[in-house]
Amino acid sequence: MKKSLIAAALLGALAFQAQAEVTIYGVADASITYQYLKTPGHGSTNTVSMDSGTDRGSRVGIHATEKLTDRTQVEVILEDQFALDSGVQQQDDKHLFHREATLNLNTDYGRFGFGRMGTSMSQISSWCVVGPQISAIGPGYGPYSGTSVWFTSGQSQMDNTIAWRSPRFAGFALTAQYSGNVDQTVAGSVENKASAERYASLTGEFKRGALTLLAAVDSHLWASSAAGNPDNSLQFTVGGNYDFGPARLFLAGNYFDHMKLALAAGNPSWYIASGFDDFGLDKAMNYYAKGYGVSAGVSVPLSYGKIGFNATYNKVKDVETANGTAVSGNPEFERAAGTVTYEYPFSKRTTFYVSAGYGEQKMDRATNGGTVKFARALFGIDHNF
Repeated sequence: MKKSLIAAALLGALAFQAQAEVTIYGVADASITYQYLKTPGHGSTNTVSMDSGTDRGSRVGIHATEKLTDRTQVEVILEDQFALDSGVQQQDDKHLFHREATLNLNTDYGRFGFGRMGTSMSQISSWCVVGPQISAIGPGYGPYSGTSVWFTSGQSQMDNTIAWRSPRFAGFALTAQYSGNVDQTVAGSVENKASAERYASLTGEFKRGALTLLAAVDSHLWASSAAGNPDNSLQFTVGGNYDFGPARLFLAGNYFDHMKLALAAGNPSWYIASGFDDFGLDKAMNYYAKGYGVSAGVSVPLSYGKIGFNATYNKVKDVETANGTAVSGNPEFERAAGTVTYEYPFSKRTTFYVSAGYGEQKMDRATNGGTVKFARALFGIDHNF
């Protein structure tokens, strides 16, 4: 069924080409990864695997534009992500276009977007603002890389979203987003009702020469359920980068309250599974907490390629369940991680990359605790088409 839908979408796009500019594009990314994980009471494990989307997410997309007037353009972006090693849809199999499915209007009054898109905080979709500007390394390198100030979870892609990005004035621009139901595939969720998780954000950006500064505030309005009615989250993020010429420096800081800890299997990039088992937390449950994160990185262009380094430190405390009950033992998490990457462009469309990263995640709890150690080394190649 999905194959026929994709084929129909591609054929429809080609048929529409006579009336609009249509581009079909994609990225193929594959890597070989060695991973080390040591958890309290279980010793260490070593694995080698083929992965997809490490440097850039493997994807197929359709981009269509039509000029309505001299000052107005309509734009459609349909983009899905797949695992190159298996050919299956990556991230989830509930959305035909997981990464983005938007109808956008580009006008003198800004860009208006409607549909499924990434949050402005993320590094995915045409609506991301913060992520690429505060980290020297992309998110595909995972929790071992120290690529993000975030230790917490929320939908990075959202259904039912309305967004606006202002024109740039004197270096300033604003981006606002609201989703009435971030995942409408959740059974029982009703758009703009308490049964659905909703999201709102406002991001300010300033660019002047080599300097980029960002400040953002966002909130997840968590869905009510039989487990409880958790308080809405509030998150503040500041950061930016500066291009010194020989190198670009990235800095960021983040504070959050009542954010969801990323323990569930649906968030594989942000948890060390066996470690949380040892610490006595149930990954099937949702936990909420407050905390902060800081991040620093540098990107250095070379005659042949580019070197990137990023490191983060995160702390999480005041963990509670969905009904507001504090978790016994008052657990606190700390994580420090960092990674280095090297990218070598074989051509304008093909890049070879290598990476190595290491980190430690510590949990203190009255009943138990310990430290998880993790490391990763990999090499891979990606091709744009």
